[in-house]
Amino acid sequence: NEKNDKQTRIQELETFIQTRIRDIGENEECNVVELGSICEINPENLKNNQFSQINYIDIGSVKEEKINAIQHLTENFPSRAKRIIKKKDILFSTVRPNLKGYTYINNNIENGVASSGFVVIRCNRINPKYIYTLLKDDSITDYLMQNSTGTKYPAVNPVVFEKIKIKIPKNKQLIQDLEP
Repeated sequence: NEKNDKQTRIQELETFIQTRIRDIGENEECNVVELGSICEINPENLKNNQFSQINYIDIGSVKEEKINAIQHLTENFPSRAKRIIKKKDILFSTVRPNLKGYTYINNNIENGVASSGFVVIRCNRINPKYIYTLLKDDSITDYLMQNSTGTKYPAVNPVVFEKIKIKIPKNKQLIQDLEP
């Protein structure tokens, strides 16, 4: 019962935060900026022989905003093992964005590497949880689907993520107030 109560409370808080962020975008003075101007998109790629072992996340491992499996690999890394990830990064699937394959990296994953089927979004100037909440909005999913190519496996070029327009309040205290 305690677990269920806490899960319910978490869902209530997430709904509150999403509503508050939407309210900030609609009712506060904001700058409309492109995501690429405030966040790095795919900041680090794995180099040959950079790691002797990796903790690999593939597209199928991310569902419902969670990483369901991490593969510990010591050899024969998949050719798609390209994106180095760090704590506070946002992982967003570029393949079939309508399936909402995204997650926020809460913890450090030593030698963490994700599939090149993800885009890694690293925010240093704005709270990454704020950006993550903005990116989960259905309007972003719609934008990504409109800008995808292919019919059977629609995919989005990482450059499309740089062009996503988001609202950042001029009063940065509004973002800081959401942190707790």
